[in-house]
Amino acid sequence: IYKHQFDLYNLKMIELIKCSVGLVYNQSSIMSEKNELIFLKRDKFPYKDVYELPGGKLENGESPQDALIRELYEEIGVEQSQIISIQKHPAFIHHYDNFQVRLYVFTVKISDDSVISSKENKDLKYLNPLYHNEKHLESTYRIFRLLNLNKKICIINSKDKERIQEQINPEQYKKKTIRIRNDSLDINLYIDSLINYNKKIKNLKKNYKNNLIIDIPDLHYSLPYKKLDQFHGVHYNSRILHHLTKDRMYIRSNHLQTISASCHNANDIEKANKLNLDFIFLSPVLYKKDSRKTLTWKSFKKLTKIAHMPVFALGGLKDNNEYMSMSNKYGGYGISGIRYF
Repeated sequence: IYKHQFDLYNLKMIELIKCSVGLVYNQSSIMSEKNELIFLKRDKFPYKDVYELPGGKLENGESPQDALIRELYEEIGVEQSQIISIQKHPAFIHHYDNFQVRLYVFTVKISDDSVISSKENKDLKYLNPLYHNEKHLESTYRIFRLLNLNKKICIINSKDKERIQEQINPEQYKKKTIRIRNDSLDINLYIDSLINYNKKIKNLKKNYKNNLIIDIPDLHYSLPYKKLDQFHGVHYNSRILHHLTKDRMYIRSNHLQTISASCHNANDIEKANKLNLDFIFLSPVLYKKDSRKTLTWKSFKKLTKIAHMPVFALGGLKDNNEYMSMSNKYGGYGISGIRYF
């Protein structure tokens, strides 16, 4: 069950625990905005009295899905015959203070006549962490952000107003996330321009969903963080990444906001791992614009193996199924681009 990894930052051995968790929706709320899931209240330390998804540790020789099926029966009495379908989501590793957890996440559909109850006498509730005030594990919110993560991210320079207008039309915007990169605009002008784009998107879309990512260009600049509340996420470049700590990072205004970073090598990725970032851009895969060497798909594959979160391939990629397949084949979650997106 346990593996040990050497923590290069703290020079100590840390535990890696493998767990499977199930997203079991309340069928009566599945068409509503709240879309509640089964949660169980922990009765042991650490994180006593915090709500968590049903699931648990993998036993020796167990596959993640087998562990999930066993845990669903042991915790909430769902038998394998009552499981209609199991959908697998990307796994990730979450860093807590003294240990790490590799989470295998599955959406589980069960038969309508299934009787749900805690077999271990834990408090069981149908909850949505985005709407309810109960305490949840920090990793639970990462799962929700992962479920809302597009597989394509278009990167546009802030001065390229024509291209921004082209990408934020309703037909294009629903297909991908847009990161508008600050290319030497005053920070306040940059933020205000994105706020105006966001207002336009809101007016264009009947079902408003914010997919704009904003760059934080200077770690030491006093950002008006309240202005950033409305954006889908914030992004750090690799230079700032190495100066970040959990105490110096952007504080989310809501649990769906992503925090991402640009990475180019193993050291960058290790730093992103420690910070529990939601995803990273890994570049340059096929094209470089400076002295940095291209990674090639072979090196990209090696680096994705050490990443604890979804990885977007970046650098010379086009917005098509061929490059998406290549990214997935070599361990990536999605694709991103500037020139060809």
